[in-house]
Amino acid sequence: MMKYSSSRRVLEVSRVPVPRAVPSSNTRVMRDFCGSVNSSTDSMMAGDDDVSTDFTSAVVNSSLRRSMSSALSSGVKPIVPQERRSDNLEQLTIHKLRFEMVGLHGREKEVQTLRDCLDQVASSDSIGCTQQGHLILVSGVSGSGKSRLVETLRLPTIQKNGVFGRGKFDLSRRNQPFSGVSRGFTEILDFLLNTDLPGNPLISVRKELETELGSGLPPLTRVVPMLAKVVPTSVALDTATQQTETNDAGTKNQIRFAFLKLVRILTQHVSPIVLVLDDLQFADIDSLELLKVFMTDPKDVYPKLLVVGIYRANEVDETHILHRYLEDFDTRSQEDDFNLSKVEVGDLGLEAVHRIIQDLLATDNDERTISLAQICHSKTHGNPFFLNQFLAMLYETRLLEFNFATLSWVWNDDEVKSHARATENVSHLLKEKMKTLPPVQTEILTVASCLGATFNQRDLELILRGSYNCTGDQDFDNVFNEGLVRLKDESFLVEVVEGLGRASPKLTWSHDSMQEAATELLSETDRLLLYRRSGELLMTTTMDDEEDGSKLFVAVELLNKSNLDEMDEAARVRLAQLNLTASQRAIKVAAYSSAAKYADEGIKLLPDNAWADHYELSRPLHSIGARAHGLSGNVGIMEEYCNAVIAQEGKPYEDKFDVYTTMIESMTHHERVQDALDLMLGILKQNGCRFPKSTASIGLQTVSNLLRVKLTMKSRDPSKLKPMNDQRKIFFMRLLRSLVTCMYLVNDGRMAMVMFRSLNWTIKYGYCNDSPGAFALVGIVLTGVLNDLEGGALYGEHAIALQSRLGFTPSSKPAETMHNVYVLLFSWTKLQQSLLKPMMQAYEIGLQTGEIGFALFHIQNWLTFKFLTGSQLDTLNENFGTYLKQMGDLKLDVSFKICSIFRQTILNLLGKNNPDDPMQLSGDSLSKDDLRARQQEPLMKTVVLYNQGLLRTFFGDHVRQADILLSLGHDYLGKAIMASPLLPQDACWNGVSCFAAARSTGKKKYAKLANICRRKIKLWLERGNPNVKHFDSLLDAESMAYRGKPYLSVKHYEMAILYAARGGLVQDAAIISERLGEFQLQVMKDTEEGNYRIRKASKYWQSWGARAKVADLKKKYPDVFQSTSEMPATEIFLGASHKSSSLTS
Repeated sequence: MMKYSSSRRVLEVSRVPVPRAVPSSNTRVMRDFCGSVNSSTDSMMAGDDDVSTDFTSAVVNSSLRRSMSSALSSGVKPIVPQERRSDNLEQLTIHKLRFEMVGLHGREKEVQTLRDCLDQVASSDSIGCTQQGHLILVSGVSGSGKSRLVETLRLPTIQKNGVFGRGKFDLSRRNQPFSGVSRGFTEILDFLLNTDLPGNPLISVRKELETELGSGLPPLTRVVPMLAKVVPTSVALDTATQQTETNDAGTKNQIRFAFLKLVRILTQHVSPIVLVLDDLQFADIDSLELLKVFMTDPKDVYPKLLVVGIYRANEVDETHILHRYLEDFDTRSQEDDFNLSKVEVGDLGLEAVHRIIQDLLATDNDERTISLAQICHSKTHGNPFFLNQFLAMLYETRLLEFNFATLSWVWNDDEVKSHARATENVSHLLKEKMKTLPPVQTEILTVASCLGATFNQRDLELILRGSYNCTGDQDFDNVFNEGLVRLKDESFLVEVVEGLGRASPKLTWSHDSMQEAATELLSETDRLLLYRRSGELLMTTTMDDEEDGSKLFVAVELLNKSNLDEMDEAARVRLAQLNLTASQRAIKVAAYSSAAKYADEGIKLLPDNAWADHYELSRPLHSIGARAHGLSGNVGIMEEYCNAVIAQEGKPYEDKFDVYTTMIESMTHHERVQDALDLMLGILKQNGCRFPKSTASIGLQTVSNLLRVKLTMKSRDPSKLKPMNDQRKIFFMRLLRSLVTCMYLVNDGRMAMVMFRSLNWTIKYGYCNDSPGAFALVGIVLTGVLNDLEGGALYGEHAIALQSRLGFTPSSKPAETMHNVYVLLFSWTKLQQSLLKPMMQAYEIGLQTGEIGFALFHIQNWLTFKFLTGSQLDTLNENFGTYLKQMGDLKLDVSFKICSIFRQTILNLLGKNNPDDPMQLSGDSLSKDDLRARQQEPLMKTVVLYNQGLLRTFFGDHVRQADILLSLGHDYLGKAIMASPLLPQDACWNGVSCFAAARSTGKKKYAKLANICRRKIKLWLERGNPNVKHFDSLLDAESMAYRGKPYLSVKHYEMAILYAARGGLVQDAAIISERLGEFQLQVMKDTEEGNYRIRKASKYWQSWGARAKVADLKKKYPDVFQSTSEMPATEIFLGASHKSSSLTS
């Protein structure tokens, strides 16, 4: 028998452990810490009477000193206990294992890495700090302590006036999109609502969410219901929106960019924000895509956001979906898109295990504890969770116990070893432990295991109360509450502490292994019965009052997993209806794969006579199933479901609208454009809407419609239109809008007729979501075919006015309408510089409504207009690079390809590519293989030709450009893109090259083509285009030069320079100055004026950033640049003549 001196006993016990781990909730920090100090000291003061007063005082003083020291070092002020609360021996803690008081031994390096990352994010506003997002990936096996490690960031984040939010993904809720992300943001928003942060950021956050999220607020609120408390108006918005919205592929994009907007707003007012996403191996693909966008969004980086992803490394192999994203994060971080840190959490070494045991047993006696540490390490391999459970088992079986006589812990190494050999693994250990619990507690655990990783306490109570068939039973309440308290005390379940006002507390498992072990307590048969009973009881409550929006999914999942064969037909039909509701709710938040699964389950549950006896259930199940499968790419199943609905005879035609829409969208998406076109024409024909096939009839009707539009243009006031109420007409209007797109793609000559039909129906039957598009499309015909710029702009204004009446909702496709109006109509009647801001606003609207394609079209045209209006090339090159990355990430090929071509032109002008041959359109942005591929695509070939022509004109290869234009035809661009804003520039530069070719070769064919271009410019100027005045003067100058009128030519050149420079069109002023300089040198033989103009052109090119053009001029005119004088800035801007001349007056 071992003997211990009294002094030794004091040493043994006085090492009361102090808190080293950060508490698990923002709002519990003070309470948990103070509670740990009080409970430790009170336990000592309530000890045996044999313990002397001096001994007790020594223990208390020692404990408090260490507690205060630890607290002060972490910035928390401890509360010193004033009195003993109880003399009850059961409340002693000295004889209990206080796992919550053990520090993170063996994790010092990992903790420091996390703290360094947090410090970097917190200091992102400092001068010199890189503005990048930061992602930490924490990996390790189950039970290695990953979550507890990351939890050490909570308190430092709060101390920096930041916010910490943790979301956990759940295997049993994998069909719920954004579940972990939603949970994380719920905690962040809850903290904002219930905490007074410096500057009260909640007011600003609420205001900006209301104004900036717009139509993106309702769908985001469906994913994060806590937003409704932050922005109460979102509930009203959602109610109004659901009456007009259609479920389309844009919903997913809408939610994604609403999340980005939310993060942007939060990080502008709160810093730092730490978002922890736990169990990424269970994350849905939508959440992983969102995480990717958070870290790599090229438009907005979030340097104040620290995202921590936690996953089980041993469960993620090369076939796991998460593996692909992990590889992508590696690649992106190496490209300096964002900061990536990795923390691998392995098993603990023997030394760390030894220190944990010494902390638990409050002893420094290495000789006694090392043998126990060796046994524990050998059995658990240093897995922290297994280690804790193993030690708890030793304590509960009294193999490890506290001796009050000696005030020390005692155990027998041989007995511990023997018991260790009988323990298979942590799961076995937990199950055996659970089996020893009272029956009520065991049943609480088995029911809780069905409800997921986190669940409402009231749901747990509801199921258990229903199982006992008692309501309001006082005995049940007592038994349930007592059992729940015991389970919390034993660390099976943990209460999730949140803000005030929650109707029911939430519970979570202290560890995933607990839930897994509880699930395995039941046999397969009993488990299936429990699933059904739990699901049915959950469905007895109202689904609309749930705070996290997940109860319906949990209930349906439980019922779907139960034994369906034992259900009668009525029960199966009821469950099919629930699956329909779940599918409808899933598709509203863009969970297409989940929606498809629920629809499939519902269809399987239908009886054989379902179409006859349950038509109102069968039709929507097949319709929504077809839509969900179509959006998920499962074309075969989609077509099967669609055909099943279409095959039903004698039913209202309106019942088939949804499946027809699904089929058309799928065909278009999979490049079966002609099939989609034929289907739409067939549907319209069946309903009395026909279009002719003969060329003569098409031409006659098109002319007739054009004349009608011209005659009635000014009398059509969209403000007097009434809403369209006929659902058939609304559906057919949607088809007409889709027909225009398909006919454009296949070059169908009836496209204009379809546009006019849409407009006529709007005038006759009223306006609907597709009416603004109809006005805009007819305006494009007026502008592009008749050159009626004023009429086209008027119809554009009508379109915008109607769009404003409808609101910027996804179903009305506002970004598409605004693209057609701003880019293809207003660019002909307004200064192009004035459209840059509206296009960026339209881009934001497109992101909000989920019209990602048209949002990126706006960016594509914003970049193009910046190029056309003289923006500095270096900055523009960076802009192109930023948005090209976004286009590539979103797989928007059209915008990506067009911008790649334009960027290659910019790289050539900058001198970064092809310095020896700047007219070669290939390089870093457009490889030679890509160039050849683009030339095989009609639209891309046109864009390539435009850019090649521009480079040839700028670098003086005029004859070659004129020959190419002769072979193409002067209207090659207008045929490819009706009313393209590039047409004036194209006509001008082609006119310059053709006049130059005519002068150098004397061939009239070039002059004839040049005059066609000149007449186009004059017509557009007469019709009100404010962007072509300097083009008109330039081509007049070229024409006078060709006709041998040099003085008139110089006059027009100088006027063109004046107009271009005053408009800020520096590149146009540059080429015009160069043309004038060449004319002065070659024709006028005025060396002084010619040299001056060449030098001036060089300064314009230099100002624009076109260093390749500067080098080109120096190569062509070396003598001009041998002696240069500084030029006044006003002359550069105004384009004044070097000589005092009346020509520019």
